Amino acid sequence: MGETAATGYPHDWPPVLVGRFLLQHAATRGDRAAVIANGRSHTYHELAQAGDQYQQAMLRAGLRGGDPVAVQMDFGFEALAVLLACSEAGLLYVPFNSDLPEARMLEICRRVSPRLLVTGPGAAVPSPALTGTVPLLALAHPVRLDISGSKPVRPRRGRPVLESDPTYVIFTSGSTGAPKGVVMSHRATTVAFRGIAAASDAHDRLASVSPIGFDFSLLDAAAAL
Repeated sequence: MGETAATGYPHDWPPVLVGRFLLQHAATRGDRAAVIANGRSHTYHELAQAGDQYQQAMLRAGLRGGDPVAVQMDFGFEALAVLLACSEAGLLYVPFNSDLPEARMLEICRRVSPRLLVTGPGAAVPSPALTGTVPLLALAHPVRLDISGSKPVRPRRGRPVLESDPTYVIFTSGSTGAPKGVVMSHRATTVAFRGIAAASDAHDRLASVSPIGFDFSLLDAAAAL
């Protein structure tokens, strides 16, 4: 399998953003179950629709490409929809485990300076020390969007999102010192996704037990979707 000189991709691997890779089967499997979480089944169509709604809410709040978005919740339907929203809008997805100690979360936020904190299922009430400076987006199902601490403005147009742009940051546990951030681009992530997805097919079901702050949760999503 040859590679293109410009991108390093094999010839039959066109560049693609993370969100579009995960939703590549939505057009043909729209009514099929994509995610089962918290006792409820969600279709590909519902996942794509939620991602679009979350993206529009973030853009209305004034976020633009490259802005970090901190996400604290259990990994499931809402977390995937937020990932899709960030991917399409060119925002940097920064996931936190729902039980992450407050001090560690504040330290990571100090490093990445998120423009928005997104909370959802499983997350504790955010620290006032954080919500006093970072707008909050609370998610629930059925879809309800509530951005507090930020006045909606007209979306700011920027350049198109590129596969070389960063898509997410995963922080290490910090067990040997301060947490260290690992930045992943759309290109690097989708190359890993393709390898994982090749081992599954449309008839498989995959149980994901990895927390949102561990990037195996994203590999689980690639294998399942």
